[in-house]
Amino acid sequence: MLLIGQYGLKNKREVWRVQYILARIRKAARDLLTLEESDPKRIFEGEALINRMIRIGVLDRDQAKLDYVLALTVGKFLDRRLQTVVFHSKNAKSIHEARSLIFQKKIGLKRQIVNIPSFIVRKENESYINKLTEEKEHTRTKKRTQKRNEEKAADNQDE
Repeated sequence: MLLIGQYGLKNKREVWRVQYILARIRKAARDLLTLEESDPKRIFEGEALINRMIRIGVLDRDQAKLDYVLALTVGKFLDRRLQTVVFHSKNAKSIHEARSLIFQKKIGLKRQIVNIPSFIVRKENESYINKLTEEKEHTRTKKRTQKRNEEKAADNQDE
C-alpha cells in the first residue's frame, strides 16, 4: 500500500506486475550464479542481463555483477516508470498530476506522444521527456481574458 501511494499507482496489480518482472530477472540471475564462472552460458547471458539492467537504469556501470541483480528492489523499477520520471523532472507538481498529464497525451518522448504511465524510460531517453504545450491562440476564453485586460487598462488610464 505504501508503494501505491508513493508512486501514484492505480491498484495493486501494477505492483504485482513489477514484482513478477523482478522475480523473473532474479531467477535468471540465480540460475546463472549456479553455473561455474568460466561457463560460456554464464558469461554470455550474464553480460546480457547486466547490460539490459544498466540500459534501463536500475543498475549503475560500477554494479556490473550478478550479485547486484539479485539485490534489485521493486522501488528501483518503479523509479524508471514514465509517471515517476515526469514527476521527478519537475514537469508535474505531483505524482498524480504526472499520471493525468500522461493520460491526456501532454507528455512526449523525443516528439513521440506516450500515454502509458507504466512505460519504462531508459536512462539515455530521460533527458528527452518534455511537456507538450500547444497553447490555442484563438479560444473564447483567451479572447475574453484579453478583452477584459484591455478594458481594465483603458479604465486605469482614464482615472
